[in-house]
This record gives sequence, structure tokens and C-alpha cells, in this order.
Amino acid sequence: MSPFCVALHLCLGFWDMQKTKNFDVGGVKGVILYILLVGYPPFWDEDQHRLYSQIKAGAYDYPSPEWDTVTPDAKNLINQMLTVNPHKRITASEALKHPWICQRERVASVVHRQETVDCLKKFNARRKLKSLNPETIPIAIPLLIR
Repeated sequence: MSPFCVALHLCLGFWDMQKTKNFDVGGVKGVILYILLVGYPPFWDEDQHRLYSQIKAGAYDYPSPEWDTVTPDAKNLINQMLTVNPHKRITASEALKHPWICQRERVASVVHRQETVDCLKKFNARRKLKSLNPETIPIAIPLLIR
């Protein structure tokens, strides 16, 4: 498991499944939704300690230009999913009733998100690059950019 996933589980309290039913919606699914909408995660830092601090504080934002075309309802759902306090976090059943999910034709944007696809490709390439042996990087770079 990557440090990013470990950080989400530990910092957002997923290890304590007995105390809250909201663990399954919180960070992980909120982060996945964030990534699917813009192509990169809400929390990012090369330094693991700073990354953990960002996650524990719930410190993320919606930078331009990627988030300019994402609807306020989508951002609202992400905010509710990434709420740090698991007792205040949206549950799975509440998330399914959220307007962005159940009233998609009315509230969701129909903008083609080619920028997101491009960002996802870059994010995945960076992730693959970090896992390589430094000696193989010059050989692998052309393969990752495809």
C-alpha cells in the first residue's frame, strides 16, 4: 500500500471501523472522486510528513483552471466526503441521496473533461516514475509518456 493510501486510512480514522459507519465513504472515496474529476489527488507532497499533515488537517483546495468547470454540487459532495471528523462525514446512503448523484441531469456538468484525462495520464506517469530504479529512468521515460 502506498504512503498516500496509508496516510488516508490512518489520518482519517479508518482503522476504527467499530465506532463509525462513515469510514467507508470518507477519505478514500472522496479522494477517488476528486481524482476522477480533475486527474490528480487533493493531497500531495513529496515529503511524507507534510503529506500526513495535509491529510490530518483536511487541507485541500479547488485550484484553477481545473476546478473552474466543476459544479458547486460536486465540490459540496467532495467536502462532505473529505470531512476529517468521521462522525460528521457523509454516510454511503446520504452520499447516494446527494443532488450531484441523484439529480445528475440537473446539477452535473456535461463538459467533456479532456483536461482531466490528460492530468490522469501525467499523474499515473509520475507515480510509475517514482517506483522505478533511478538507473532505469532514462530508458523508461518514453514508455511512460504513451
